[in-house]
Amino acid sequence: MENEEPSSDLVAICPPSIFGPIIIPTHNISAHPSLASVYELMDAKLDTPGETPFPFCVDVRDTAKAHVRAYEKVIASNQRYLTVSNIYTQQ
Repeated sequence: MENEEPSSDLVAICPPSIFGPIIIPTHNISAHPSLASVYELMDAKLDTPGETPFPFCVDVRDTAKAHVRAYEKVIASNQRYLTVSNIYTQQ
């Protein structure tokens, strides 16, 4: 951004694992990476839930709101935002 000096700006929304309602249901686990371990556990592909290496999550609707607000607010320009709302474990 500094080198090219474009006429637009950049806002980075940085969510951890994203959970929440799925708008378009699919049987393709790769379409929902945050939910992949949940699906694998439910399908008996995992014996145990395993470790939670980065135990933070956010609701998909809150992440969407963050994107909209970043678009609407001039003050968000050229900033990074970490969107975290909860801590979870796979237990």
